[in-house]
Amino acid sequence: METFSIPHPECHSRQGSQALVDRISTAFRALPDARKPGNNRKHSLFDAACSAFSVFFTQSPSFLAFQRNMTRMTGRNNVQSLFGVQDVPTDVQIRNFLNPAGAKEVAPLIQGVGDAL
Repeated sequence: METFSIPHPECHSRQGSQALVDRISTAFRALPDARKPGNNRKHSLFDAACSAFSVFFTQSPSFLAFQRNMTRMTGRNNVQSLFGVQDVPTDVQIRNFLNPAGAKEVAPLIQGVGDAL
């Protein structure tokens, strides 16, 4: 009889994790930016998408509060460490940036991440 075992987390290579983060980063860099040119470009769409995705790495009801607290305590936050985000947008800014992005742009990424996991 064949048995199924769940690998220990330490067995996963750093390279595999980095490959997943790289895949996510590449997909987010390719998202179309529907914003008009102007002053509303303080944050990149990449920063907004990575910030939104990083909420899956936290266990806090407030994404921005968690990032700010982590920065205050350690000098960095997980969005900077994992994805290289320079400036974390607010929750409202993230929603405004990403609402125009259609599911057709994000669905393949979510499916790919799920398949990889």
